[in-house]
Amino acid sequence: HPLLFRPKAAESAGQLLSDATLRPSMPEADGKTVEVAMTDTAVDVAALPTVEAVPSDPIRILITRRGARDAVLDLQTLLTGLGYDAGTPDGVAGSQTHGAIRAFQAAEGLAEDGMLTPELVAAVYARAGRGTPPNGRILVRQKFKPVFEAPVTIREPARALGTHFLLARNVDAATGSVDWFAAAMANHLSDATKQRLGIADTAGEADTPSLQQALDRIEIADEVKERVSRLLSEGASLTIADAGVEAETGLGTDFITITRKTPKADIPMAQGDNRTRKTKTSAVVIVN
Repeated sequence: HPLLFRPKAAESAGQLLSDATLRPSMPEADGKTVEVAMTDTAVDVAALPTVEAVPSDPIRILITRRGARDAVLDLQTLLTGLGYDAGTPDGVAGSQTHGAIRAFQAAEGLAEDGMLTPELVAAVYARAGRGTPPNGRILVRQKFKPVFEAPVTIREPARALGTHFLLARNVDAATGSVDWFAAAMANHLSDATKQRLGIADTAGEADTPSLQQALDRIEIADEVKERVSRLLSEGASLTIADAGVEAETGLGTDFITITRKTPKADIPMAQGDNRTRKTKTSAVVIVN
């Protein structure tokens, strides 16, 4: 699929000055400037020292929907950039954020209700010259640390993407080839989660979109694909999911794909208490 990343070797920086052959000329009797010329001679590759390539740590890629906090954080950043101080961008719409919204609405001749609506967000993006607000994002991590994050576009956002896990094998940056092994999981989304994510369809899990259908609806900027391609190495993983990261997926953690849903188990409460509490366990895929 054209959306799937392919490895790409780092581009050569060209001939280094230290590698160039210098040809000095003889000084002229009249004291003219001495000429130093560079010649682009052929390099004997066999004679050069070789350095064994060391595989880099595989990256973890997640493509998911933008959550409400992400949308608020972006809005705060744009409002402050436009001169309406929304405070420190933290993804929480507090009194200062609502005050900045009202100030923006007043300046733009809009109803001053301070409400964060899709129409308000679109107006802020338009005024900032940022086009259409993104509804998805790609996150890249390596060795449990964030590398970068960028917006992506998900077409037909009212339809679920499903949950898909892909693993990169036989990665060859020299030829740009890679084998992506993929598995699709059932998309366990509650009605409340669907409503929060703006998913309108209520089709059963048997109608979960295929990987092909999910990939067809995702748009990633060329420069973002280029950056990921240069980081791609053996064992890299890609997860596509509707639900996105949970609260516990912070610094020092990795993206985990739940492969199956298990029933809740009864666990006794503290000693002397006859009540029980429900817990849920899940099988996960963790790629080392």
